[in-house]
Amino acid sequence: MIPFDDKIHFSSNRRLRHEQVRSRTRLRQLPGVVLRGAGFQEIRNLRLYKPQGETCRHLEEDDRCAIHDTLDGQGFPGCIAYQCFGAGQKLVQSVYPGRSWRDSPAFAEDMFNTYFQLKAIHELISYLMEAESLCVDDWIRDQIAAEVIELEAITNGGAEIINDVDLANAKGEVSGLIARVERPPP
Repeated sequence: MIPFDDKIHFSSNRRLRHEQVRSRTRLRQLPGVVLRGAGFQEIRNLRLYKPQGETCRHLEEDDRCAIHDTLDGQGFPGCIAYQCFGAGQKLVQSVYPGRSWRDSPAFAEDMFNTYFQLKAIHELISYLMEAESLCVDDWIRDQIAAEVIELEAITNGGAEIINDVDLANAKGEVSGLIARVERPPP
């Protein structure tokens, strides 16, 4: 499993960096909760349909993908491209450390619901960081950084806090900030 570094780093020019969210995680390195929780209808370019919450037939007991090295050749380019924005690692290492979706069906449902909420928040953070890297206005960049810190605090607050986030409202706030970003001239 990939170590999850949930520290926020500021470079000398105050540009925000959160390496785990910005990096593309390979499916072979995703925790099994992602392979079971995600429905294949959510992942484009897949050869088969798998409802959300149903175990992928290629998921091994160690929560790894048995066909990872041959995904593209077997018609699963969508698995290669799938991005959880670090939410899978965060979920199993910080939100539910030492727990597994395999513990009980009721816990699995809670864990999957938290995963999807966390993934949406991490995706918003990723969008904000991209906008921050393009922003030329220091004041707006500071507002973006403050929003990232607020969202990061939520992701560190535990399942109840994560699940209490009104995603529609959060998306609206993030969209409003991103709309104010002026890119530097080419």
